[in-house]
Amino acid sequence: MYKKLITLGLLAPLFSGAQTGRVADSLYFYGQENRQLIFTQSNATLLQAAPFRKAAIARLSWDRESGSFRRSQQAQEGNTIAFYTEGFEQLGRFRLAGKFRFDRVREDSLGWNLQGLEEEGQPYYFFAAKAGEYERQNYKADAIISYELMKNKVYLSTGVDYLYHWTTRSVDPRPDSKTYRLLLRPELSVRLGTHLVGLQGVWGRGREANAKPAYKNSNYAGNLTYLDRNLNLSLGYGHFARTADHGLFHYDYFSGVGVNYDGNWKGLSIQFRSNYLFTEQEHTFYDWGREKSELYSLVQNDRAEADLLITKATAANRQQLRLTGTSVKTLNWSSEFNGTNYQYVRSSVDVGYWYRLEGKRKLKPEFGLGINWTDVTREDVVVSHYLQYSILRPAVYANVYYDQQHSRFAAGIEAAYNMSLQASLQVPPTQVGYFTKGIAIPDYLYYGSNYWQGRLNLQYQTSKLLPRMSTGWKVTVDWSRLSAGAEGPLPGETFFKPSGNRLQYGISMLLYL
Repeated sequence: MYKKLITLGLLAPLFSGAQTGRVADSLYFYGQENRQLIFTQSNATLLQAAPFRKAAIARLSWDRESGSFRRSQQAQEGNTIAFYTEGFEQLGRFRLAGKFRFDRVREDSLGWNLQGLEEEGQPYYFFAAKAGEYERQNYKADAIISYELMKNKVYLSTGVDYLYHWTTRSVDPRPDSKTYRLLLRPELSVRLGTHLVGLQGVWGRGREANAKPAYKNSNYAGNLTYLDRNLNLSLGYGHFARTADHGLFHYDYFSGVGVNYDGNWKGLSIQFRSNYLFTEQEHTFYDWGREKSELYSLVQNDRAEADLLITKATAANRQQLRLTGTSVKTLNWSSEFNGTNYQYVRSSVDVGYWYRLEGKRKLKPEFGLGINWTDVTREDVVVSHYLQYSILRPAVYANVYYDQQHSRFAAGIEAAYNMSLQASLQVPPTQVGYFTKGIAIPDYLYYGSNYWQGRLNLQYQTSKLLPRMSTGWKVTVDWSRLSAGAEGPLPGETFFKPSGNRLQYGISMLLYL
């Protein structure tokens, strides 16, 4: 029975039945409603509070990005083909939700990075300076199964998150990285009048196997004539080792807790979600010569997030406020020193406000303001590398929605300025090395820059093509341009300097199930 319910949860987008109607379709079309829907499908408590019985969408998309305004560990260009579907439905006393995404990514001219799934603040990974063409595949499936234990009072639920990732490339050295993750999220929710409160637990396991990157041409391996093809292992942020005999394996252990809330107060619809996730990673080397696996280090990651969405809807207008805060801290223990040599800390706060005119009008304009603050510190005490930067990003939004009887059209623009408040890279002259010139200095030049960012979204939805469901198209364009580079002296020369602009664009075909 349990396996059948999980399967139904994953397939919820498909069996929700092409009967959602234009009201449910609007949840995906309008920005404010879509943000509420994202909250709704993020955990069981908010899912139980949803006023709709079902809604679903399927999307096939193609995206491309290119440009030299990037980090050295990003590709010069790349494209992604993805299929995504999500939905939820109520079946008796059960509420089910499911999401599935498959994407295939091709990246060109990517160097200094042989990682598979790139993780924030990760100190341990293979890298080589030689740029090449990469191929990545991702399979991600999430499901929520929620049961009404006591009518309109108590709900017992569980969430299941699954991820599989694979990476390789066509240039020596060639990685073969595979990542698996499975997380369970049991949750208990209690209704108190118009308020619904939930307590969630998190437990999970994961594994990343990065077999020793292979050389098709063995002359490249360890040959100082081809220094850019030498295989290196990052051991922090600046500390690294050249290697040719090891595979790298990560074993992840996840645990955490979350508190979620949905309620109404004086005409305000309030959605709140928060979670704390503790991840411990065991990093082992596999010595191919001795056929033995050895524990090399432990990495501990603490991640805390809180997200609040407040919406007020009247006959004349609709307003929405979102407040988000995130704190991430990563520390390691290394057997090489029997202690800690690396830490990563990030704090961020994001605020957004939107105002849309309503009524019986066909044309509905919307305006918004946003601001984001981010502060990051990375430090490796072994080689005395210290990077710190703070960024402030104010933004303005303007959207217009045109609603007819059988079709809808929307256009939106966003203009933002990413302003460096502070940026510092400290490296003693005696410690400036290969990693410094290829990764650390380019990071400083990128994050210490000021740049403009503009986004354009066009969307069309119609119920004329198919008899029982709506279809649609969406076009997105995201353009960034360097305004002013990082100031201050560099600790040495750099192998890469961010410059110019970066362009991302894509098109999606949508099916509202």
